[in-house]
Amino acid sequence: HLVEEMKDNNGETLYDAEPRRMHRVVDAQTAQTLQSLLKGTATEGTADRYFAHRPGFPHSIDVGGKTGTLANENPYLSFSWFVGFGDSENGERKAAISSLVCNKPTWRIKGPYVASEGLNLYF
Repeated sequence: HLVEEMKDNNGETLYDAEPRRMHRVVDAQTAQTLQSLLKGTATEGTADRYFAHRPGFPHSIDVGGKTGTLANENPYLSFSWFVGFGDSENGERKAAISSLVCNKPTWRIKGPYVASEGLNLYF
């Protein structure tokens, strides 16, 4: 939802959103396949050094996502991003996360690193 809840000045609830499924976007098998592919990014792909192979990152967090980079020539700016999800080992906690980092010519930090910090703090 765009608006989850609205309250008046006295703290009384004026509106409380009721979750409801609108329609299924993809079938369950397609969703499972996509989830598996996205997990590969964090375990053996372009973000593995920030998740699976990062010292201190909890292996109890199941992470999947997509990385990306883009650069602007003049003035030079380098963009790095990550969008994905994390699940706790027991499935009790889930999170969606996205990060976008913009660096000047001296490379400083990447989007997947920021996402790994956020997931580590959340879980």
